[in-house]
Amino acid sequence: MVDYYGLACRLLTPHGFLMRPLLNGGTLGGRQGETKLPMAVLQSAHVLAVPDLKRSGDFYSRVLGFEVHEMGDPGWRLFVNGPCRIMAGECPDAMPAERLGDHSYVAYLTVNDVDAYHQQASAAGAELVKSLRDEPWGMREFGLRTVDGHRIMVGQRLR
Repeated sequence: MVDYYGLACRLLTPHGFLMRPLLNGGTLGGRQGETKLPMAVLQSAHVLAVPDLKRSGDFYSRVLGFEVHEMGDPGWRLFVNGPCRIMAGECPDAMPAERLGDHSYVAYLTVNDVDAYHQQASAAGAELVKSLRDEPWGMREFGLRTVDGHRIMVGQRLR
């Protein structure tokens, strides 16, 4: 399997441009005679404690369309949907997310079709914590609570 994401990370600068020689003959990277760009985050992942990996994996797959991948450790799974990565660690004795109050919000997923995501989440019986609506800040969004008690907002930019 070709690692397209890894390939793209090696070919793209932190600013998203294809890496190419600079006019002075150097390349990006910061060695002598080269231009160094500012530090940049190339990818991010959410890390969540969940009480039951199988149950969590089923939820993320069925409700939000994530793929579930093994990580080489039986206590961890990687949930992937496009560029979004959620690393879930099985922690049955951790404080339940519901007890975190407002701190249980873990992600805002900007999607291409919020109405379809809302329909899928509703049909799957997900607990909706905010109804689907257009907001004055230019997003159409809804909120849901995962089976582990984490809250996720799902939105799409209004045109």
